[in-house]
Amino acid sequence: MQFSTLGALFLEGILSFFSPCVLPLIPLYMGYLTQGAKSEEDGVISYNKSKVMLTTVFFVLGISTVFFVIALSVSSFTNAMNNYSVIFSLIGGMFLIFFGLIAMKVIEVPLFNRGLNLPFKIDLSKMNFITAYLLGFIFSFSWTPCIGPMLASAMIKAASASSRLIGMAYIGVYTLGFILMFLILGLFTESVLNLLKKYQNILRKSGFVAGAIIIALGINMIYGSFKEYDVLLAQTNKIEQNTNDSGSDELLDVERYGFTLSNGESNISLKDYLGKTIIVTFYGTWCPYCNEELYILQDIHDNRSDVEILLIATPNDGKETDIKGIEAYMKEKGFSLNVLYDTDYSIKSMYGVSGYPTTYVYKPDGSLLGYVPGYVDDATMEDIINKSLE
Repeated sequence: MQFSTLGALFLEGILSFFSPCVLPLIPLYMGYLTQGAKSEEDGVISYNKSKVMLTTVFFVLGISTVFFVIALSVSSFTNAMNNYSVIFSLIGGMFLIFFGLIAMKVIEVPLFNRGLNLPFKIDLSKMNFITAYLLGFIFSFSWTPCIGPMLASAMIKAASASSRLIGMAYIGVYTLGFILMFLILGLFTESVLNLLKKYQNILRKSGFVAGAIIIALGINMIYGSFKEYDVLLAQTNKIEQNTNDSGSDELLDVERYGFTLSNGESNISLKDYLGKTIIVTFYGTWCPYCNEELYILQDIHDNRSDVEILLIATPNDGKETDIKGIEAYMKEKGFSLNVLYDTDYSIKSMYGVSGYPTTYVYKPDGSLLGYVPGYVDDATMEDIINKSLE
């Protein structure tokens, strides 16, 4: 998960608030939420600020519900999309650029220039917490077509995330940016409405800024897809060469999916440990679940001579530090596990790793038992080792 992406999605959420079909209706929405306001003799409007703030909170909860329902439906395809990450990143990047051009008004698509009229109404004559929640829930549907380019940007990034949790985090950050403006309205209703009215001409240009951000994200996705394709192509050529040299029918899995990587002192090959159960774990020092699993792997390393643990780290990949930083981390935590460095990320790509930790297990005869995405507890790890010895 990249913090630059989180920042961009948060800003998109804020800019969505200023879209053509949201901003002009803010006085109307706030009028609903401030039911019961009284006009004093001097013309000043007074209202119960604590009640307005609470109704605003329920209003934004209604908005958030819709966004997260959409996100759940999209993130359910995450695993399938990870299997075709290069193609999806390329197509997704193109879509983001397309949506960015729409947001900048370079391309006109009528669907994104209007709201959605829903075939039912709610009684707004008495505003309470439930009514405020329903108001936010229903109005978010009417906004969805209009804020489509920016919302689609968040959805595409969520679907291409390495895990459902990260995908939900992307949607959460976008939603936070969007609802933050409503919460500010709830706190400073009168002042904010006056500012929006005063600077409405400037705020109309927010679509151009949002479009530029979306296009930048799209270009980044396309660049990443070409970079990953180059790695996959190089690794495929290497595998084909090895197959031609040795004969694919004669290869063991530890040779077919084999690798030779440096641990900082010497080169280690997967096939060096033929005759043992080999646990290959892709991990990151920044990953909380990886850190929990390292203690389990260290215990196995200390007590099982028939099992070899190979950790694969990808230095300078995303939030990961460099080799020296990884070595310092392992030393600080007291781990003595064998860490191999996949500096060009070719092994990560060959194994199709899309999240951390991911564990592959080879039986002593060199055949691949299987793999487990995500955290493996000690009982499950023990069961896997026993199955590898059957």
